[in-house]
Amino acid sequence: MYKAIFFSLFLAIHISQGLFADRWDDILKKGKVVVGIKQNAPPFSVQNEDGEFWGFEVDLLKAMVQNWGLQLELKPVEAKQRIPVLLQNEVDMVMATMTQTRKREQIVDFSIPYFQVGQGLLTHTEGSIQSFSDVDGKKIAYVSGTQAYRMLTKFHSKCRPVEASSYEEAIQNVLDKKVDALCSDYLILLGLFQQSESKESLTVLSDTIAPDPYAIAIKENESRLRDKINLGLMQLWESGVWHDSYDTWFGEGSVYYHELFFRINVIPK
Repeated sequence: MYKAIFFSLFLAIHISQGLFADRWDDILKKGKVVVGIKQNAPPFSVQNEDGEFWGFEVDLLKAMVQNWGLQLELKPVEAKQRIPVLLQNEVDMVMATMTQTRKREQIVDFSIPYFQVGQGLLTHTEGSIQSFSDVDGKKIAYVSGTQAYRMLTKFHSKCRPVEASSYEEAIQNVLDKKVDALCSDYLILLGLFQQSESKESLTVLSDTIAPDPYAIAIKENESRLRDKINLGLMQLWESGVWHDSYDTWFGEGSVYYHELFFRINVIPK
């Protein structure tokens, strides 16, 4: 009994001194949340010439962090940087069109999913690829750090994956006919197509495979932060903020139109 009392006192003292403080405590102390986000992934997140961000993920982040009564700092990251910036404590979380996978779950933790989209293809208008059934033997670009390589090798092992360091490089390779197509998340491809100055030479095919969930990534074993994020996402769904932003970016009449098949899993109160 005395050991239990001693341990309780020891734990209370050390918690009060901040020796067991977690990421959520750090966030509250500094009064802001630092989030890793892509800067060229329309319509999810884009950084304009003035340094300001816009997009679906940006809308959700701003609303959630405002509900927490905190400031939001957005830090641009490339796909391959998403996990490293978390592990190096450069950000508190990452919300950057990041697919939740079992492999990534071995390194970081994830929130509940907040979106879902399948893999698509962007091709040259003069190319011969009309769907994923045509990719065998073809050079298919993918951006390092994305899920496209795994999907290509799993579903279409006879294609020839070609790594690119960025979407810009991959799209230029499609335009120069160095590769036959670029594989990535369908809506990211659609967004890049809409932003491109070479639309007349590019096509985003309607064919998609393997719908994957997007989720917010955090460092492992930060349960309080993950609980806050999960609750925050559920509140955005229940309040209609999620739907309003979805209608803005993906609703009827939008250049990024995408029929809604997804819902956030809201658990009982």
